[in-house]
Amino acid sequence: MGFLAFLGLIGFVVGLVGLFKGSVKRLKIRNRKAAAVVTLVGLLLLSSAGTGLPSESTVQQYLEDAQVALATGDLVGARAAAEKARSGARSKPDILAEAEAILREIVAAEALAKSAWAFETGQGALSSGHYAEAFKALQGVLPEDPNHADARVLLSQAAVKAVEAFCGTAEFQAARNLLTQAQDLGVVAADAAAQLGKEIDQAEAAEKKRLQAEALAAAKAQMAVLEGSGSCRIAVIGVRVTETFSDGFTTYNFENKTSWFVWVGVGVGNVGRSTSHVNPLFFSLIAPNGYLNEVSMHSWGISNSFSAKDLQPQTHATGWLLFEMPKAAQYRLVYESLDTKAEKVVVID
Repeated sequence: MGFLAFLGLIGFVVGLVGLFKGSVKRLKIRNRKAAAVVTLVGLLLLSSAGTGLPSESTVQQYLEDAQVALATGDLVGARAAAEKARSGARSKPDILAEAEAILREIVAAEALAKSAWAFETGQGALSSGHYAEAFKALQGVLPEDPNHADARVLLSQAAVKAVEAFCGTAEFQAARNLLTQAQDLGVVAADAAAQLGKEIDQAEAAEKKRLQAEALAAAKAQMAVLEGSGSCRIAVIGVRVTETFSDGFTTYNFENKTSWFVWVGVGVGNVGRSTSHVNPLFFSLIAPNGYLNEVSMHSWGISNSFSAKDLQPQTHATGWLLFEMPKAAQYRLVYESLDTKAEKVVVID
């Protein structure tokens, strides 16, 4: 009910009460003449409010406009005209029913238009190599037509290409998520999905291996960099492991087979301004489990072993150290003397 209609109804009711009682003192209606005036004003307001609705011919014109717009594909105009017709036909059941019928046709046409747009967009994205976008767009076809053959074919193609593209950019979880969606939609057969799943796993394993190789190469490069604090800096210039060790007279090995000999080639540079004493006993090797071991006594029996000496400023010394350690992929080499402290990661190739 509009505001004018509401005021008119109140005035009409109050006026009738005044005519019946002779007055309504609280509202300053003191006699029937005044009550008659209030009643008349109320009727005029109700009449004016009624004229706010469009005429039947106007509503019919809205309906015609909606039908013409719908026939020409102007869905926005069709909806606007049909809604005007429905609003103006509230008291006319037959016209109201016709307006609502047209609105239902518009809703159906909008759904078809949305489906067609989704198909065209997905087809274009697929052709231009945007496979994930194509897969997302083409899904918009299925709510209107779940069995749309062309859309389902394109969805299958987009899914396969998108999975391959995601694997190529190392987005493996995205690849798995999309493959699951494709299976849920039924656009990828079970055997094809299983094969794609294997390809994702293989690509992920290959990427992991590549990253590990890069990290290993970086760690190896870093081993050769002189590092530390104090008078000296240390670097690792070589690493190898053996299951046995021979001093030329006796061959030594480990009964438990979980340990080995770790050979570490080291370089120590004196960057200070005075002589610095360097010694193999300043070195220790630490396993990932925290096991620490000093230089093996066999170190003195190997050629090119690192030996104790006084290192002059701006000079360096190199040599090999031997450690008996539990098997591991990497260790921490620690050097600590009175004037130097350094630590290096030792990577086993």
